Amino acid sequence: MARWATILLLSHQGRSVQEIAAGIGLHVQTVRKRIRAFNQADRRTRWDLLRPPHRSGRPPVYGPAVQQGLVDLLKQSPETYGIDSAVWRLHDLVAVALRTGLVTGKAAKTFNAETVRRLLRKAGYVYLSAKWWITSDDPHYAHKKARRDRILEWAKHDPSIMVVFQDESWFSGNPKAVGGYGVPGESQARAVSKPAHKFKGAWVLYGAYEALTGQVHRYYAPRCNQTHVRCQLETLLARYQAAGKRVLVVIWDNASWHTAKALRRWYYRYNQRAKREGWIRLLIVYLPSRSPWLNPIEPVFGQAKRHVVGGRAVPEPRELKRKTERYFKQRAKRLQREKANPCSKT
Repeated sequence: MARWATILLLSHQGRSVQEIAAGIGLHVQTVRKRIRAFNQADRRTRWDLLRPPHRSGRPPVYGPAVQQGLVDLLKQSPETYGIDSAVWRLHDLVAVALRTGLVTGKAAKTFNAETVRRLLRKAGYVYLSAKWWITSDDPHYAHKKARRDRILEWAKHDPSIMVVFQDESWFSGNPKAVGGYGVPGESQARAVSKPAHKFKGAWVLYGAYEALTGQVHRYYAPRCNQTHVRCQLETLLARYQAAGKRVLVVIWDNASWHTAKALRRWYYRYNQRAKREGWIRLLIVYLPSRSPWLNPIEPVFGQAKRHVVGGRAVPEPRELKRKTERYFKQRAKRLQREKANPCSKT
């Protein structure tokens, strides 16, 4: 309202209405009406005329009730609404909000994950997560990383090459501290009630992550040793042999069951026989020590444990395996949808 204050200031200095209108660029009658309205107003309220008028505009599509409803959902467990997950995800919030009638009518057509993110941010809730930063102490880090990158480029240009990242992870029903939506400034560590007695490791999941597709092939075992690693490799070789692949490249870390002498002997003997029989060849590539960020299956395991277990306890190994397998099947379907329709990826 600086323009209206300028009109009153110039009028107080003795300028005529015509001079004020010409100097500011307004119509003479507009300047005259403004001065008269200020002079006729009460002394206590005349200064309110200098405040900007309230502009109604278009009412918000999602009001405070929807925003508060989403905040209330965050404070409850997803299992309360039949969602098989330990933490809330944006698309789960969208589904529950539509199912419970929190959003109805025409507003439901445009209600999506991005809308939920904006409403939560406006309410002061953002996604909080904690990270541990580590560095590799391998003196040959650059060389090993460059070799891994060359192999990935090789697989992109040669369809007969299959590259997988392999790793193992213990899955147990012990609750874990996971991230979630909260108010900035609060502690990023999520409070979890630890059980009096921890559940022992239920089983080990051996995963093989396809570098080009992101699909994860799974092999379950009661423990982690070179025998089960060999069984997984034999399963992968049979799978890709049937798919017509020429070379299977397995990239993994330097765990003791990966570098065992017996496994190395089997690997050499298999390649010698594969060369004679015309089978698929096996190439083992080792990552630098203490470099989990070079293995893309590491975050997949972390996300699986976060969504399957999270802050709840799953004491039954059979139920834990069922939930884990369900998570990976849903992940595989999501990857197929994104491959079929790249524009749908968010």
